[in-house]
Amino acid sequence: NYLRSAIQSLLAAFKLSKDQSINNNKSFSLKEYEDLLDVAEIQLEMYQRLSTIPYSTFYPVSNYPILIQLKSQLLEVSVLYNEITIPFKLWDSCLLLLQISNYNDSNIISRLWKSLIYRIIPSNSNITTGKTFLTTKRNVDVIDIDEHSVNTTILLEDFNK
Repeated sequence: NYLRSAIQSLLAAFKLSKDQSINNNKSFSLKEYEDLLDVAEIQLEMYQRLSTIPYSTFYPVSNYPILIQLKSQLLEVSVLYNEITIPFKLWDSCLLLLQISNYNDSNIISRLWKSLIYRIIPSNSNITTGKTFLTTKRNVDVIDIDEHSVNTTILLEDFNK
């Protein structure tokens, strides 16, 4: 697979660069190789996750070309973020890409963390205070809700058991 071989090539280049940096022969910094390798590994993980999803059930056909690119070439962070992690709601991958990019917009980071956390927390409750809490916290102005991963059969109060 192309991504695996690209990662292997990056690892080899990183090791070579590391050895050469001892001799002060730097053409590409170790940090740049580390970042490229991290992005390639995130891309591979994203591809593996997305390849198990029945796309036609959840996602528009217009996303298919970018998925082919995801498998066949190393993509830039901005492409991974804007064209894959956001449309496919891969909040954890979004956060990793922002960290690698040293992106520090606290509003975006907070929204992504909340979206990730509230993907796990049940969306329903039989208790009035639980319903109020969930309605307030699941506000679409504060988080991005992934309707495809919401489990409506588990109740908030089930977490106390």
